[in-house]
Amino acid sequence: MFELQDLRIIAAIAKNKGITKAAKELGYVQPNVTARLNKLESCLGFPLFIRTKKEVILTPNGKVFLNYPNLILNLCREAEKAMNKLAIPDGELNIGSMETTSYVRLPHILKQYSANYPNVKIKLQTGTTKELIDKVLHHDIEGAFVAGPVNHPDLIENVIFKERLVLITNTPDNPLKKQGMHFSCI
Repeated sequence: MFELQDLRIIAAIAKNKGITKAAKELGYVQPNVTARLNKLESCLGFPLFIRTKKEVILTPNGKVFLNYPNLILNLCREAEKAMNKLAIPDGELNIGSMETTSYVRLPHILKQYSANYPNVKIKLQTGTTKELIDKVLHHDIEGAFVAGPVNHPDLIENVIFKERLVLITNTPDNPLKKQGMHFSCI
């Protein structure tokens, strides 16, 4: 059969009424375009073009055939446009966060995200790490800010920030220390 690039070659030859001009437009060398045209015509079993010294002209079969490459190439362009639109976030984004993180860390992050993607409506749910992980796994939310590490094979984990835990007391004689409790900071 033939490839999408073969269809581009046929369309360029018909548009330019010449193999050399088509090759130049496509950034190919002329012998490559001629070889691909010959291979396609051989595969189809009929010539697509009448070659003269000045130009190439579509045969009646070539005119019929050219409708399909044009249709397919137009569909490819439409698909590409649709995919480009999808590259710009739009719609609703459902995320989760632990309550303290939603108050302390997320306002700046969400403000910046909203400035970059104004067409996205963010919905935020709060909960415990376990609840939020379950919601992500069940596709109730797209992602969540949780205490980690998560270590689940179906999830992708990215460290966004590290928290530092600090214990303060009002007495030098810390009762927690007397009870054998030790705290470490991350």
